[in-house]
Amino acid sequence: MARPSKYSPELRRRAVIEVIERGRPIVDVARDLGIGSLETLRNWV
Repeated sequence: MARPSKYSPELRRRAVIEVIERGRPIVDVARDLGIGSLETLRNWV
């Protein structure tokens, strides 16, 4: 069985919007939202 996600769908949505629609750097968004891995956010985007 798959492990439950550490991050809520709302946080994921917010992070992707910040990167794609607002043009913020992935490193800044990950730091501001407490996402531990840049690669995680890159995969979402």
